[in-house]
Amino acid sequence: MKSFDKNSVFTRNFDSQDRYYRLTLSHDLLGDLVLVQNWGGKSNSLSGSKTTLVSDFNSGLALIDKISKQRVKRGYAEISLSASHSRVRSTPQKYVHNQPAPFVRKTDIIPPPLFIHMLIRFQKLSRIISIKNM
Repeated sequence: MKSFDKNSVFTRNFDSQDRYYRLTLSHDLLGDLVLVQNWGGKSNSLSGSKTTLVSDFNSGLALIDKISKQRVKRGYAEISLSASHSRVRSTPQKYVHNQPAPFVRKTDIIPPPLFIHMLIRFQKLSRIISIKNM
């Protein structure tokens, strides 16, 4: 198996007569390993998705195997895509970011009560400044 780093994506695709199902194991913007499940109808716009946080690559693979067995029991067949869509692939270099954007770090999240308090203070301050400028 190829190594799985932060720039890799692992996918499995399933197909039935009128439905599709896709499993994707990758890292999200915060660097957490997540399993994304997408499903829907081929002839209608009904679809859905579910994101599950997994602790490591092996537990993600175990979850993918469990879901894959359920899909096969329900009449889905695993489909393989062209060679350019291999199961484990690296993100093209132009899309790789070594650091997450500063506004998405977990440590930068402001609790709602503090945010509301800051917003009220900002509104009061802006009123005072507008009165002084008149």
